[in-house]
Amino acid sequence: MWKWLWSKLRGGACGGHSRASRWRKKHEMITYDDAKRLVTEQYSRFLQELGVELKFDESETLEYVWGWRLSYAASDPTRIPENHWLGRRTHGVVVDRSTGKIETVTSAGTNGAIMQLLESRPPELRDGLIEVNKVPNSGLKRCWISADAFKPLGESPEPEGE
Repeated sequence: MWKWLWSKLRGGACGGHSRASRWRKKHEMITYDDAKRLVTEQYSRFLQELGVELKFDESETLEYVWGWRLSYAASDPTRIPENHWLGRRTHGVVVDRSTGKIETVTSAGTNGAIMQLLESRPPELRDGLIEVNKVPNSGLKRCWISADAFKPLGESPEPEGE
């Protein structure tokens, strides 16, 4: 908790260079298959230790303007120890199609992961989905996120006035 809070106060979520941002410099938009490959690569060490592969649940996949929400589980749940984080359940991640960055969907839900993912985008890639401003004399940031960022593609908008 404190490590996360400290990184927020320092502006860690909007700065720094991850493997995904280095990947972005070499490529443009990633595809759905690229997103699955990046998630598999991120967890490859754990998968090798356990001798399992990731299995993506296509029925749980949602596509958004900015990327995808993917659900995955171990291909053979019986090989996972009971106390292992991979466990015997489905996990979720969100993947940014512009940067290749991955955020884990935690107990805070998909919206929290989407907010962190969009906040970490460089300013030139925010596409009106998010606006980040520094709060004067505080070291904090204020973010405004478009409602469109939380709507899967193909989902009809809610009627106005209800």
